[in-house]
Amino acid sequence: MNTKTRQITEGAMIIAIEAVFLLLDKYLGGLISAYVFWALPLFNVVYAARHGYRAGAVVWVSVTLLSFIITGDLYGVVLVAITNLTGMVYGGGVKEGRSNAWLFGSALLTTIVNYALTSVIIPIMYGIDIFEETRMIADAIAQSIPQMDVSRMYDMVKEFTIASIMLAAVLEAVIVHILAHVLLKRLKVPVAPLKDMQMIRIPKWLGWAMLAVIVLAVANTRFKWAPALDTYLTLLSIICQFAFIAFGYMEVLMLARISGRKQLSLAAVILVFLMPTLLMVFGILDVVTDYRERLTERYANGQKQ
Repeated sequence: MNTKTRQITEGAMIIAIEAVFLLLDKYLGGLISAYVFWALPLFNVVYAARHGYRAGAVVWVSVTLLSFIITGDLYGVVLVAITNLTGMVYGGGVKEGRSNAWLFGSALLTTIVNYALTSVIIPIMYGIDIFEETRMIADAIAQSIPQMDVSRMYDMVKEFTIASIMLAAVLEAVIVHILAHVLLKRLKVPVAPLKDMQMIRIPKWLGWAMLAVIVLAVANTRFKWAPALDTYLTLLSIICQFAFIAFGYMEVLMLARISGRKQLSLAAVILVFLMPTLLMVFGILDVVTDYRERLTERYANGQKQ
């Protein structure tokens, strides 16, 4: 089978698989797209990684038109279009030999656009205002706690909603990035290897800046230095805390690997839900100090002895 025939055959197969996916989702009342939406980009990731941007664009347009015929609603079309765009851009980047930072950045950017459209903009077009919904939640909470400031509660619920959307976008981008590597390696498609966990770092100055944002947000909430900035500082603080928790989680997983104590991996998962603050402390130490290097060196010296 020559290259052109293979390209057409694989493209038709990808479109057919996504058509079955969309039909099943329609008859199951959106159950698949609600829980397995992160899998949608992977079809075009594989195809574009094999055949490039132009071939991936043909599949992207075809599947988008097909979703309009099958689903018949704006939400479904946008969801399919953006997720397949994620796959096309990611797979095309793999074909061109882009770095992992570029691949993850492209997945993250398109995923954020997807969440902004499907969670905020399109619901507003259907008469569902997510921020009005948060105001109703804040009012309900304030009624049960009379001493609670309604406006402050509304800001807190809004901040949590926005942070949740951003976190969900980041988690989906991470899942797509990891699963794409697994799939492409299994299919023997050349792709830049993922970095070792010990190599994933951010600059110390950025860690100190994130820590400063958290401290400023707490101080501003307590002392009301700049009420106009309260919402923005709190939102940035939530994002920074999530980032530190993620680095703390990686720190515990790394410790489990180098020490050979596999039970620490389970402990890390439990800490995420029961004691995220402790993980955040580990994350702060990991980012702003040389704690990771000292820990690695300590176990390396112990193994040599």
